[in-house]
Amino acid sequence: MLLASAQVETTLLALKLAFLVLLYLFIWRIVRSAARDLRLPQESMILAPQQAAAAGLIPQPAARELGRLVVVSSPTFQDGEVFVLDAHALTVGRAVNNHVSMPDDEYASGRHARFEPRRDGIWVEDIGSTNGTFVNGIRLTRERKLTPGDVVRVGETDPGRKRRINEDSFVIAPPLFAVADGMGGAQAGEVASALAAGALEESGANDGGERRVSELIQEANRRVHERATTDAATAGMGTTITAALVEPDGRVVFGHVGDSRAYLLRDDKLEQLTNDHTLVAELVRRGELSPGEAQVHPQRSVITRALGTDPDVDVDTFAVDAQPGDVYLICSDGLSSMVDSRDIEEILRKYRSDLEGASRALIHAANRSGGEDNITAVLFAVEEGDAGAGTAPAPDEHTREFAFVPEEEDTLHPEDGIAPPPSALSAVDTMVVPASDIQAAIAAQEELDAPQAGIGRRFLALLVILALIAVIVVLVWWGLAR
Repeated sequence: MLLASAQVETTLLALKLAFLVLLYLFIWRIVRSAARDLRLPQESMILAPQQAAAAGLIPQPAARELGRLVVVSSPTFQDGEVFVLDAHALTVGRAVNNHVSMPDDEYASGRHARFEPRRDGIWVEDIGSTNGTFVNGIRLTRERKLTPGDVVRVGETDPGRKRRINEDSFVIAPPLFAVADGMGGAQAGEVASALAAGALEESGANDGGERRVSELIQEANRRVHERATTDAATAGMGTTITAALVEPDGRVVFGHVGDSRAYLLRDDKLEQLTNDHTLVAELVRRGELSPGEAQVHPQRSVITRALGTDPDVDVDTFAVDAQPGDVYLICSDGLSSMVDSRDIEEILRKYRSDLEGASRALIHAANRSGGEDNITAVLFAVEEGDAGAGTAPAPDEHTREFAFVPEEEDTLHPEDGIAPPPSALSAVDTMVVPASDIQAAIAAQEELDAPQAGIGRRFLALLVILALIAVIVVLVWWGLAR
């Protein structure tokens, strides 16, 4: 029995020693893994030649000039300041990490527009700005290829004092002029007005009378309605449109839908040429409301006719025989609802020979009155000797024209004779932020927080492991000592 007992104890001792060896190896493995985890990773990086050059690892290659941006008007840069463009994409915005940074422009978004060189030319696109990017007065709804002489504007018209999303668009393509005021909530209104303005600008119209103007507006209606019925994000959107076509025979033909307006200043007297397609305007015409009552009526913003709500739309068309010295104003209701017609008349009389000054004075007057809505004013004047001439002058020789561009905005265009460039927040009423932007912001924040959080978690795990090891060692020692 003693021999058997000794053999059992020897076997148990061998098993205990083997257990201790295995425990040591296990502990060694855990400690080694924890120590490795505590060291920050050293990752290899593959750099493109351009990145390596930017980091100073290889000589910087000489940039090839493909074009230039020339500042026309800006609160940040000097007029005439030049930005040389090479083969890389160029961004414009308020943030300091843009290639062209405009921190003093309150209407530009952090990242506003991008110019990008491709095999077939230079393209420009809006990259999610609040107030839009415009090419030749038309708001971009998708990327667009530039041609020499195109004028690219960062922001356009004036969003007023109460709104920072601008749903107005306008057309200055002599002899065709127009203003569109979008509606529909979020960014659908700006899409509608841009589609309508784009349809008119692309037409290249220069004559054709009332029938031609009606056809242009019907085509604009078709585009807006088609988009509204096929894109759930823009369902229910619409836009007003007021257009003027200066004919070679001296007539000015108008087409009108909605509550944007056309005015004529002749012999120092202002006349409203269009009728508002609104509920209160209809009641005033029927004699059921006075003009004063209409101004304060709770349903004064209800529109009875607009582009995009139906497959077809009734268009008011008429013609005015132009006379030398006539000044025509087309504006959105952001101006007409804020500034009395008598004040508009006084401003136009004062600035008859200075359309730019007239536009600025009108916009400032609307903002002083509250600036409740987006404000757009397009002015053109019939020059002496053109009205009723019976011949067709060159489009830009028939009229003088101007659309207001606020001082706070930046205007860039490719310098004449130079290839076009490779590819301008404050409080808003409603702003839609894409889910991809939110996810990118969250991911960026997590990357910033990851190193500290990772080290803390690993250190805590190491402490727990050491505590467990200590408990196991004590238990083993106690077992061996028995």
